[in-house]
Amino acid sequence: MAIQLLGFPTTLGLPRRAKTHAPAALRHAGFLDSLRLHGGPVQDLGDLPLPLADKSWPVAEQVRQTILAAQQQASFWQQHHRPGELMLTMGGDHSTSLGTMAALTALGYDYDVVWVDAHGDFNIIETSPSGNTHGMVLALACGLMPDFMPAVISPGSLHLWGIRDLDPGERQLLQREAVEVLSPEQVRHEWDRIVMRLKPNVFLSFDMDSVEPADAPGTMTPVPGGFHRHDALELVGHIARHRQILALDLVELHPDYDRQNLTVELARSVTITALTGRAERFGASGMSAAAD
Repeated sequence: MAIQLLGFPTTLGLPRRAKTHAPAALRHAGFLDSLRLHGGPVQDLGDLPLPLADKSWPVAEQVRQTILAAQQQASFWQQHHRPGELMLTMGGDHSTSLGTMAALTALGYDYDVVWVDAHGDFNIIETSPSGNTHGMVLALACGLMPDFMPAVISPGSLHLWGIRDLDPGERQLLQREAVEVLSPEQVRHEWDRIVMRLKPNVFLSFDMDSVEPADAPGTMTPVPGGFHRHDALELVGHIARHRQILALDLVELHPDYDRQNLTVELARSVTITALTGRAERFGASGMSAAAD
């Protein structure tokens, strides 16, 4: 399977200045060589040039800048995506995935969103304690902030797995919109059932903070009680073996906070596990089922 790789080094959703962004850290760690070894041809599309985040922006301006970056990303994928090839984006905070969803919808795909995360990312401005747009991504995508952008997905297509940290107003919005929200424990016990009820095509957005902080220290918003590393990889492999992953986003990898490259290696293993799972689904041989 050919892979189209895009770097999206954004901190617009969590305003800060990073010394090292995830795309650079992954490339430095030999990520492209790993992809070629396990997944076949790789087209490296480089990094999108993005504005620096500014903590002094009002929340509305932060939202606007995040949407502009997402529109740039969506337009890029519409111009460069080749059908049948995996759209692989290296984020970036979780606002990275707003552009991916917009692109997939504009390209005409019918798909479910599997959002593997510690957080719901379903706040609107009025419910957000921080005002950071990486926690508003899914509310924006579902059209809950119509003054800023129209919906690109429906709440019924969302599957939030690994969730264990919700704000009160966000929780109410998720319940109102009947969004599937499952804790790590629920996912561990039900993943056969929950994976098999997904649409044939999925977008997998993998947030590093979905995993236990000891296994993924390189994130800005760690939450105890997450997936263990082997659980996360088993889940990703199970999805890939039973559903077509149209796009994979690796998000909330903040190398400045990583230790011993644990989170960089987790991102690499998540990707390779998705690739090997897809190969098994199509009957390919000579590829391992897990990446470690």
